Amino acid sequence: MSKLFNSSEDVESMVRAEFEKAGLDTLIKLNVIGTSKAREMIKISKASPETEFLTKREGMVTIVVYEAAFDRLDEKQQKFIVEGAVSCISYDSEKDKILLDKSEMNMLNRMRHKYNNDVLDAFETGVMAISQIEMEEKEAKEAKKFEKQDK
Repeated sequence: MSKLFNSSEDVESMVRAEFEKAGLDTLIKLNVIGTSKAREMIKISKASPETEFLTKREGMVTIVVYEAAFDRLDEKQQKFIVEGAVSCISYDSEKDKILLDKSEMNMLNRMRHKYNNDVLDAFETGVMAISQIEMEEKEAKEAKKFEKQDK
């Protein structure tokens, strides 16, 4: 299980600003947290009924940011990633329900429609950053293993 922590102030303010820009802040409560290990840059999830009961907060969405990989992007790429993630969240007022569109293809289409193909570079860089971190961790693990064998 990955380690969760309070997100850095910069990341949280960027996510909250995009959340407010989308007009979701009046309808949905937002939690932004960081993680030290993940397979994706940003993960969005609705709070379970149990969590809502325990926190006494209804209509809650949690955004988990893989900050080690996120920090390797420039500011423009970070904004693309955050905007793409937030674009997956919507609220159906008729059913009084939070909707999450977890389809990466739909998100990419929405973002490409707005920013052309420039956005694809940002998402590709994000995937490469995660792969690079995984490779660095693997190399460090192997180096440690060889150190132990040499002793």
